[in-house]
Amino acid sequence: MLRDLATKAQSEGHTQEAQEALAGVDPVWSGLSMYRTIFPSQTLSQQLPGHRVLHDPMIYVGRNTQITAYPISRGTGINFAATRSHWEQENTLFEGPWVQDVSRDELLHAFDRWEPEVVALFQSIEGLNRWAMHTVRPLRSYVSERVALIGDSAHAMLPYQGVGAGQAIEDAFLLATLLGHSVTTPATLSRALKVYDAVRRPFSQHVLETSRENGQLFTLNYPGLTFGTPQENRDAKKLQKLQDLCNRVRKNWEWCWLTTLDADLERAVKMLENGSQ
Repeated sequence: MLRDLATKAQSEGHTQEAQEALAGVDPVWSGLSMYRTIFPSQTLSQQLPGHRVLHDPMIYVGRNTQITAYPISRGTGINFAATRSHWEQENTLFEGPWVQDVSRDELLHAFDRWEPEVVALFQSIEGLNRWAMHTVRPLRSYVSERVALIGDSAHAMLPYQGVGAGQAIEDAFLLATLLGHSVTTPATLSRALKVYDAVRRPFSQHVLETSRENGQLFTLNYPGLTFGTPQENRDAKKLQKLQDLCNRVRKNWEWCWLTTLDADLERAVKMLENGSQ
């Protein structure tokens, strides 16, 4: 679809638009890799009795590293995901398999100098794999003639709001509503797809960008925030920057609990109906 759009744009003399379309064909490496596994809660309890992750979801943040862990399966298992970031390599090609089994030693090497609570998580791991996280560059359009993109094909994003699959479901629900509307016929299909693009693309790309920014914040890639000894890190200005970081993460997430798809669905239907008059 994007190659067809590029060919059309080039034929009309829109060289930059054609280049942007071609740039979106292949996914790009985000510069981030995630180590993922699941292990028994009992193993963690043996490593550190009373560990907080046995009962509560936890996010640990560090410079270019981030860990998410929480209990699953009624507390019998622990879901573990640890990010190692290389933001300077964002939008490059990843060399090697995107998903690969790796040793615990690789994880320990990438996450050295963590406190005992986190080390206990590492020591509970038997096997894990590393995921090279890829994204899609922001597209100029999700539709072309009778073709529409939804989900990851349109807006593959980083997982730092946990909403990639949810955005795909919202795409599908809104698109299905427009396609199932009485005014949509084979003759008016292109209008329905244009409404879908006009409503869903700005919102989903906003979520894509805030998910990326949360990834930067979780890995402490915050302008001006540097680290010294633990005593130095208690400096009031640095603590305020960490608080600012926390507030920014919360702000990026506000859409998730302050909005629903309902308003956009209503707006899309009105756009479709008004366009049919």
